[in-house]
Amino acid sequence: MAIRKKPALNDSMDITINIKWLVQLVFFIVSITTAFFTINSKITRNESNLIIIQKDTIEKIERMEKALIKYEEILDSRVARLEDFKDLEVEAVNRSLLSKVLGTNKGDE
Repeated sequence: MAIRKKPALNDSMDITINIKWLVQLVFFIVSITTAFFTINSKITRNESNLIIIQKDTIEKIERMEKALIKYEEILDSRVARLEDFKDLEVEAVNRSLLSKVLGTNKGDE
């Protein structure tokens, strides 16, 4: 019986494949980690920008409300003057009509 020698394993091939997988795995982990931190920093920046925009918007709305209240007060004063003027005109017309009616009634008696 002849003793067969087992063929020698090519250890370098196993190491090359394992190193390749290791490099791919490290690259994948670094890529995922970088993507996570990039997205996280963008979200944080957008949140802070949103807070600033909300504060600015609230301030603008408050200024607009104050301006509208002031404008409404101005309009109310103008309308009050116009109403007073119209009331005076109506009173004058009523007096005129009343004097005509009373004047014609006196002449009929």
